[in-house]
Amino acid sequence: GVDSAGEPVHSSMYHHLWSNGPKECLEYPDYTFDEHAGKPTPSYARREVLRDYILARATKYNLKRFVHFNTIVRDVSFDPATSIFTIRTEDAKASEVS
Repeated sequence: GVDSAGEPVHSSMYHHLWSNGPKECLEYPDYTFDEHAGKPTPSYARREVLRDYILARATKYNLKRFVHFNTIVRDVSFDPATSIFTIRTEDAKASEVS
């Protein structure tokens, strides 16, 4: 399908999908599902639980400042000489490339 900006959407998600892998393969080593929930959690979580976990980690480490919504990534390149990534993006609402 396509999103509201006409960009193709690639996803294996469907309405009743719990997760496409066990938490042991999806969790961050510095913030586990069990730490997040405060108790042992099942290996396969519902998508609402995964979303809550990801957002909680983003809050814990102040990562939301790096997230840009309504942004289309047009190109990513890596310069091994400088170890720097260059990312070309487009504002989905203004159609401005940067």
